[in-house]
Amino acid sequence: TGVTNLNDVMLGDKSMTDLTKDVIEFICSYTNSSAGVLYVIENNELHYSAGYSYIPNDDKKSIKKGEGLLGQTIKSKKTLQLKEISSDYIQINYALGELKPTHIVAFPLIDNKVEGAIEVASIYGFTDLQLEFFELVSNNIGIAIKSAQNRKHILELLEETEAQSEELRIQHTELEGMNAELETQTEKLQASEEELRVQQEELVQTNEELSERSTLLEEKNIEIQKKSEALELT
Repeated sequence: TGVTNLNDVMLGDKSMTDLTKDVIEFICSYTNSSAGVLYVIENNELHYSAGYSYIPNDDKKSIKKGEGLLGQTIKSKKTLQLKEISSDYIQINYALGELKPTHIVAFPLIDNKVEGAIEVASIYGFTDLQLEFFELVSNNIGIAIKSAQNRKHILELLEETEAQSEELRIQHTELEGMNAELETQTEKLQASEEELRVQQEELVQTNEELSERSTLLEEKNIEIQKKSEALELT
């Protein structure tokens, strides 16, 4: 069935871009839609994610809740239809020109809350079975979108954690370098202190030797003086 085939399309760890592209292409192909677009909720607004035979203008890349058919469908959480379509609402471009759709359907994509919305257009009109199909798949698509968002968030957290780990590794390497440099400086300081200690010991020894020589010299001077005095008395 279409529901089962769509579930197969949504299987796997797909990115949001790949998931929404595959979903809108399958839905439009399965229901013979002339064009379609899928928006995802971000920061409480609808943001364009993927399209089929249709690329929105810049002013429709994001849609506020309650704005237009898509904004109304996420606000009401109900499928909405538009059959009396103004000429400036949407145009489907083909190689041979442009065609106006006769039937537009917008439906919300809901998990526990609204995760996005799809709008499809047909130049022939949608049957009751096709409208029922939109109702049946809206919840499954919402769940798939939520899962893709969770994977994206987990990947972002993983990348952030890896970046922090790399930063810590660099800081650890820098710290090891600083510690090695500090150890080298400590060793140099210890060597200088040892050299200074040896010099001080040598200085003390030299001072002692000088003191001994001075004492001997003084004793010799006294002895010479005594001999001189003895000679003067004779």
